[in-house]
Amino acid sequence: MDAYDFEEINYDVIGLDDSTSEVLIIWAHGWGHNSKSFASLAESLSGIATSYLLDLPGFGKSKEPGDTWGTEEYAEVFSEFVEAKANGRKVVWVGHSFGGSVGVQLAGSYPGLLSGLGLVAAAGLRSQRSLFRKTYIWSRIKVFKLAKRVATLFGIKHDKLYEVFGSTDYKQAGSMRKIMVKTINEDLSSVAEKIDCATAIIYGENDTATPPEFGIKYSELIKDSKLSILSDQDHYTLIGDGRHLVVKRLKELVKSI
Repeated sequence: MDAYDFEEINYDVIGLDDSTSEVLIIWAHGWGHNSKSFASLAESLSGIATSYLLDLPGFGKSKEPGDTWGTEEYAEVFSEFVEAKANGRKVVWVGHSFGGSVGVQLAGSYPGLLSGLGLVAAAGLRSQRSLFRKTYIWSRIKVFKLAKRVATLFGIKHDKLYEVFGSTDYKQAGSMRKIMVKTINEDLSSVAEKIDCATAIIYGENDTATPPEFGIKYSELIKDSKLSILSDQDHYTLIGDGRHLVVKRLKELVKSI
């Protein structure tokens, strides 16, 4: 892993005074987002904790990793960050999507580091796809690889192919593309089994990016966990219009630790 100084990680601070609070909540956004994503949620908990709203490495104002990181490398850096910033306080990590998978890796790989974990539509598991879906994806990959060979033969830039075959996040990932691919392909099941802190698991009933089955699986793997599947919510409304429902679960988590 390349050298990455955790002091270079950008974050905003809101809530209780950093020097006197008893609880520190660290908020980790999803792929392609930044420290502003959780601002409204964090504000709702400003009376019970200090909140650090992160720019994960490679996003916002935090510099990119020099290597192709997976969640293991992100967790290594944030284990140092948490140890330096805790100052004897209870620390809760709240992560949405990609930020949730980093939280799973952090809590599972560094037992005792966190007092609580909030997983909001967390990634990090493999979806159980139907045979039709598996066949469609396999066919699309084969066509993409063939198109790349043809493009190379005729001197056509591969960027044109990414615009056709890639997801929106993939198209916009730029120099972070390899990291995106690596983290998407991770299965953190064995890591989740090692988590020893109180965990709130929150998913939207209508989420297609990280479906409710992920939440069910995480709740089976993490011993001290409480699962909430919120009706009429999806991957993004959980941190948007439906955030008041998420705040309620996170307040319960903080009070329980």
